[in-house]
Amino acid sequence: MAKELKMTFTLDNEKTKTLNLPNPRADVTADDVRSFMNSAVTKNVFDVSGAKAASAKSAVIRSTDDEVLF
Repeated sequence: MAKELKMTFTLDNEKTKTLNLPNPRADVTADDVRSFMNSAVTKNVFDVSGAKAASAKSAVIRSTDDEVLF
């Protein structure tokens, strides 16, 4: 089963930006992700067409299964 961490930020232009991280650590916690996202906002590490990340909106781990048909 493949997993992906999807982190969504609200930008200062009211739009959102989602960052996808494949294969997150098995022991990653909500506090780990929240801390990273808040740090990214504070340090202004993202610039999306001139917009900066204003806040952490959400984070989810998505699991997917491939079903082989043939």
